[in-house]
Amino acid sequence: QNILENEPSLRYAPQVSLVADDYSVQIGNHVASVSFGRPYPGWKNTSETILKLAPILKSTNMLGEVERFSLRYTDVIPDDDVRTLDGLVVNLQLGEISLSDKTTHLRTELPQGEFLHIIQIGRPADLISQRTGERSKGTLVDIDTIAVCAEDDFWSGFPSRLERAHDASKTLFFSLLTLETEASLEPEY
Repeated sequence: QNILENEPSLRYAPQVSLVADDYSVQIGNHVASVSFGRPYPGWKNTSETILKLAPILKSTNMLGEVERFSLRYTDVIPDDDVRTLDGLVVNLQLGEISLSDKTTHLRTELPQGEFLHIIQIGRPADLISQRTGERSKGTLVDIDTIAVCAEDDFWSGFPSRLERAHDASKTLFFSLLTLETEASLEPEY
């Protein structure tokens, strides 16, 4: 137990994973997470599941005071749609050399209102789903929207904060796509 508490790389690692058909729940001494695989079930189903699980997690008393929460989307824009970073509203160059068609991985932190977005963009990306083994190749767009929780009663404000985090993350994601890329993904609103 002391190793888990004192080793920074293990402190927030889950010790238990519960797997359902379309999502999994991971729980540790300082972490609880819900992960959804592909295909993405849509925000309505995702938020309903999270809001259904939140009071159950709270009632276990396994979680102490909530320090922060995050909503993370990891998307891979298929190579069929984008073969360079030109499909994103991202301009990267070193001196006079464009990085658009180079192997590139970018990580940045963007504070925005009550949230901090950690954005990672990588090309080429080759991800394999742990749940299904499905392989995705293309351009990685990973947005982790984090909120630090300062109030005493995290749980009562959680539903509205979850919705605001989703709105902020979704707005940021679509702002990173060119109009052509967005159209090629055929989003449903």
